[in-house]
Amino acid sequence: MNERQKARQAPVKRILLGQLLLTLVLGSCALVFDPITALSISLGGIVCFLPNVYFAWRLFAVRGARSSRDIAKAFYKGEAGKLVLTVVLFALVFSQIKPLNVVALFIGFVAVQMMNWVVPLVRRGPSTGS
Repeated sequence: MNERQKARQAPVKRILLGQLLLTLVLGSCALVFDPITALSISLGGIVCFLPNVYFAWRLFAVRGARSSRDIAKAFYKGEAGKLVLTVVLFALVFSQIKPLNVVALFIGFVAVQMMNWVVPLVRRGPSTGS
């Protein structure tokens, strides 16, 4: 892997690491309130995190692709797989986990999803304006 490929992957790795850490922190903090809430928040984070890992894996599997068609195909396959995986994981959680705090599940999911926007902003820093 050359330096250019590593540089492109670094922000994605930071986002995924941030998502994983946030999942662990939110779940741990929620233990103070209730174990069911903690589990639900953690599962929401996992339902968000795992499909994002799949998407990143699919996207970066096309190393050295010169064709924009190959890159676009990898992107669409990754996004479709991410959507299917998200639906399957939510279905598994709703069917297999009882009792479940649904509000906490979605709070965990949305909070971890927001890391896609927060990490790049924090990394870049405030805009200086021109």
